Amino acid sequence: MKNTLKWLMKIYLVVPLTLFGQINSNGDYQLWQWDFLKYQITDEWTLFTTLNARWGNQISQLFYGYIQPQIVYSPQKWVAIAPGYRQAARRTPLTSSHWIPEYIPLADITFYAKPGKWEIHNRNRVEYTISEITDFPWLFRTRLRFYLPVHWTSLKIRPFFDNEIFWRQAAGINEDRLSAGFKMIFSDNWGSDIYYMARFHAAEPHWVYQNVFNFTINMKY
Repeated sequence: MKNTLKWLMKIYLVVPLTLFGQINSNGDYQLWQWDFLKYQITDEWTLFTTLNARWGNQISQLFYGYIQPQIVYSPQKWVAIAPGYRQAARRTPLTSSHWIPEYIPLADITFYAKPGKWEIHNRNRVEYTISEITDFPWLFRTRLRFYLPVHWTSLKIRPFFDNEIFWRQAAGINEDRLSAGFKMIFSDNWGSDIYYMARFHAAEPHWVYQNVFNFTINMKY
C-alpha cells in the first residue's frame, strides 16, 4: 500500500517548476485544492459545502478561491437537485495583487446510473455570475463522469475519468475540461481524490490549455 501511495503522489506532485509563464497562459501548470464537507440531515436532504483554492503560474500564485454551500434534495437514488450559492474572489488583473468579489447563485441537477459494476454521474449546472468584470453572466456546464468497475487495495482506490463542457452566454462553448484520476476511501467519514485535468478554454485569438493537478479532501459528518 505504501508503494501505491508513493506512486500516486509522484503523479500528482511532479511538476516542471523550471518553466516560467503567467497564470492561465498556454501550458501553465496549476494546483487546485478542494474540500468537500457533507452533512446528512435526512435520507433525502443533505447540506453540502465546497471550498476551493487555485494556484497558477507554475503553482506559484493563488489566483482564485471560493466557498459554496448547497442544499441537496435526493428524492430517488438516480437523481439529486442542489440549489446553492458561491462566494468567490478572483485576482484581477492576474498579474496584480488586486482581488474582486464574485457572487454566483447556481443550481445543479445530477443523474446517477450503475450499469453493471460501472458507475456514471452526469452533473448539470446553471450559474449566474454577478461581477464587475462579467458582461455575460449566464453559464451552463455539464459533466459526465465514469467510475471504472475496479477497486484496489484496502483504500478502495477507484479510477475515474470525466469530461465537462461549459457554455457561456453570447460566447457559446468556451471551455472543456478532461480529467482522469483516482478516488480513495480511508474510512466511512473521509476520503480523497487525486486527478489530472487538461483544461482548454477560449482566449483571443485562439484556445489555450492548462495542466491542472487536483487534490480533494472529502468529509462526512
